Amino acid sequence: MSTEIYTLTDSDGDDVAIHRATAIDNGAYVLSGGTSPATVTKDEAPAFALALLEATGWTADHNGGTMAHALTNLAKHIKQKAEEEARKAAEAEDAAKLEAEALTLLNSYRLSNGRPARTSLDEINNETSREGWRTIARKARELHAQPEAEEVAPEPPSRFSIVQSEKRPGAWLILDAEKPGKGAAFGGKYNAENGLAAMEAGVSFFFEPLSNHF
Repeated sequence: MSTEIYTLTDSDGDDVAIHRATAIDNGAYVLSGGTSPATVTKDEAPAFALALLEATGWTADHNGGTMAHALTNLAKHIKQKAEEEARKAAEAEDAAKLEAEALTLLNSYRLSNGRPARTSLDEINNETSREGWRTIARKARELHAQPEAEEVAPEPPSRFSIVQSEKRPGAWLILDAEKPGKGAAFGGKYNAENGLAAMEAGVSFFFEPLSNHF
């Protein structure tokens, strides 16, 4: 049973009719000529309407007229609905995977204790216990997701070092491990640090006996 809502007859006498489908909650029948009707549900109707409007030349424009603005909102609704459905599908898929992972962990525990495996978490009567195994599965995911710590090789000891002179106020020395008992003197720590950068780059400096400073 259906109730006719709207019928369009074109210049050639062909018609298309929309009926409210009384046997389907929030559904409609779309009939064209003598063909069997196509069923359009409430959720499918916005995309169906937008396709018809766009096919007949209407365009969406937020800054346009009433129809253009209406199409913009309709397209926005369709996009949001599709994103929501995709999110729910992804959540459902992830929940199913988590359930399988929790069951695997449960059975690993049971088999290690000589007990038979379960075929589903639903075989556990206590929801608190079922959720407990899901929590364990989530923790296992977190552990697997953590990147392995890379082994960092210790830096070799520096060949050079900077020390302050004890005998000459304001003087700082660069010590070279390959030249024991000697140091290159600079006026001030800042100059010594600059000298160290130059020395590490291969610049040569005069080294004097450390006895002049200590």
